[in-house]
Amino acid sequence: MVCRNAAPATRLVHARKPSWLRTRLPSGDACSALRRSLARHRLHTVCVNANCPNRGECWARGTATFLILG
Repeated sequence: MVCRNAAPATRLVHARKPSWLRTRLPSGDACSALRRSLARHRLHTVCVNANCPNRGECWARGTATFLILG
């Protein structure tokens, strides 16, 4: 069945975040070590999947958040 009166699909355009809202990606020795450890054990974190802006702060302290059985 074809609906002839349907509006054409439109593409959503996302606005860029303002510069004052942007954060730098995590870096440094502690962040790199944690990233390697997560990759080696094939672990996925809430931090990465949610694109958390505080990831650099947490990972610098060696902290990562996991969702278990969620």
